[in-house]
Amino acid sequence: MLLLVTTALLAAVIAPFPYDKINPRESLQSPNWQHLFGTDNLGRDMFSRVIFGAQPALQLGMVALLIALGGGLLIGLTSGYLGGRVDAVLMSLMELILSFPSVLLALIIMYILGPGSGSLM
Repeated sequence: MLLLVTTALLAAVIAPFPYDKINPRESLQSPNWQHLFGTDNLGRDMFSRVIFGAQPALQLGMVALLIALGGGLLIGLTSGYLGGRVDAVLMSLMELILSFPSVLLALIIMYILGPGSGSLM
């Protein structure tokens, strides 16, 4: 994990080529010493694109983690502090949410909120 975070933070230094540089002469090359993961149909270096792709992936994961942590902490603290009926209602609500398959729940949320990384988080 430390290697992934370090790579994402230092992507501009580590990447051998710009991730968006188009070079048609080098399109569809197989992996070699110059292009470690090869190139795509536009001649872009795939290794550089993977390194730069770690940045939005980590950002999305961290924001999703913080949202889940904040929501879970709020519900857990409220349920534990107030107890009784509030606890029963909150835990019943959580059981209802957890009874849906996670992929189905994600699709429903994406449908309600619309496409984009904000609703994905």
